[in-house]
Amino acid sequence: MEILGFGTRLIIDAIQADQASLADVRVSRAFINQACTMLEPTTHPKVMLLEHPQKAGGGFSVGVLLAESQITLHTFPDLRKLTASTFSRKSFHPPEVLRALERHFGSGRVESETLTYSRLLPREIAALERALRGERMYARLRLDEGLTNGG
Repeated sequence: MEILGFGTRLIIDAIQADQASLADVRVSRAFINQACTMLEPTTHPKVMLLEHPQKAGGGFSVGVLLAESQITLHTFPDLRKLTASTFSRKSFHPPEVLRALERHFGSGRVESETLTYSRLLPREIAALERALRGERMYARLRLDEGLTNGG
């Protein structure tokens, strides 16, 4: 199994996002569907959705596997933040993905970074679920200013 892939990776952190949109699974699915079309319009995605309605402020974690691409999305309604990552070995236009995310989640401020490599998500469902849970825990710690500022 490949662990590292080379292509284009867009990492997005959005803050001051619309709380209702972050909590609505339909908004997450709409963004994911649009992003999939931007990355690989002819590939049928394999999707893993983890819901966290009762745990740590709710929200969702989504992992999407395409033939040559992958997408992760973690929403945190209680923080009004999200983090997303798109990676593809195919050519895509990162600013379009960024604009789609801003439209769907109404984010007030966005920070993004583009890399030429990505750690690849596992293709086996149980391993993908573990990876998403780990990413979500790390993302929450990273995005929660109360934790990083001692409060």
